[in-house]
Amino acid sequence: MTDYVHLARTLAPVIAEEASRRDAERILPFDIFEKIARSGLGAARVQKELGGGDVTQGAVAEIFIALGKADPNVAQALFPHFINIEQLRLMAGPDAQARYLGQIGRGRISSGAVAERTGSFRGEIHTHLAHVDGKTVLRGRKFYSTGCLFADLIKVQALDEAGKPLYVMLPKDAQGLVLKDDWDGMGQRTTASGTTEFHDIALS
Repeated sequence: MTDYVHLARTLAPVIAEEASRRDAERILPFDIFEKIARSGLGAARVQKELGGGDVTQGAVAEIFIALGKADPNVAQALFPHFINIEQLRLMAGPDAQARYLGQIGRGRISSGAVAERTGSFRGEIHTHLAHVDGKTVLRGRKFYSTGCLFADLIKVQALDEAGKPLYVMLPKDAQGLVLKDDWDGMGQRTTASGTTEFHDIALS
């Protein structure tokens, strides 16, 4: 049985080794996320029957303490992945859990594109589904997408045609998905918190 807290503490020195240089020179930690994916750490909260460790929330906290001490950029960029796991566990049906948590249990990393800059109030969403040539497509733009450049799966908050909120999970190679490394706001520099665009992405 994997000790995921110990695994995080084992990865921490590797993550910390070049952390200051990455931050100073704004080098995105793609290699670190590859190591995290290969280690299986991202499956810590996935149910055991889907390939994970089903650890406690307390253990997750210890994991993030270890990662945050090593490089807070890495910890922040990985945080949406664990949020996605919780949302899938709490909100998704068995088929969706098997499909997405099963992939995470096999080492895939997820992230999320939620926040938008437009709108008259905080949290207003304009990214939406539309029908084009008999297909349902996703259209829109997110300005803050922490960790998405490192992810295999990207969760998107959108509206259906009736204006009701929903989530869409996209593979990183979805046609029409554009991930930009254009984050220049205040805060941690290497979290890949840039713009994500959805150009008529066909949904199955």
